[in-house]
Amino acid sequence: MNKGLISGVVLLVIGLVCGLLLAVVNSFTSVIIKANEDAIVLASLNEVYEGSGNYDLDIVNGSGAIDKIYVLRDKLDDSIVAIVYSVKAFGYQSDIKMLIAVEKNDQSALVFAGYKVLSQAETPGIGDVIIGYDFKMDGQLITNIDAFAGPTATFTSNAVKTCFQLVSARVAADFGGIQS
Repeated sequence: MNKGLISGVVLLVIGLVCGLLLAVVNSFTSVIIKANEDAIVLASLNEVYEGSGNYDLDIVNGSGAIDKIYVLRDKLDDSIVAIVYSVKAFGYQSDIKMLIAVEKNDQSALVFAGYKVLSQAETPGIGDVIIGYDFKMDGQLITNIDAFAGPTATFTSNAVKTCFQLVSARVAADFGGIQS
């Protein structure tokens, strides 16, 4: 019985020491891992919002059709420079997933600053033309969704338009209200 108790205490001490060592290693590496993950995300966001690597990044989990919200903040005054939304809407036969960037223009109005279709599984040659398509939304006020210029695939184009509408509805709250 005495040997069983000693074995249990030895295992407990070994477990505590290993747990402590893991916690110490994690405290050093978690900062480096977060910085590397942020660098990877910023590189992808740079395809939608040029220069995104020059800002601090906050990642917020969204809800519903808006999956993630990437907030780009000025490194000096911590003000919001741009927000990039990961958003989706259903097209003809699949979800259309997009990144859509919004920023304030020179007149402090909220405008679309970039967008990219990340994934889709629409009909080849018809719905899939949205990849790389210019929807003419760069620089458009977030309230000006009527200016949307989509290709002829109605369901797919409507899904992309819905993505812009979802962002438009959400962005006013994220930037603290529409200012024009």
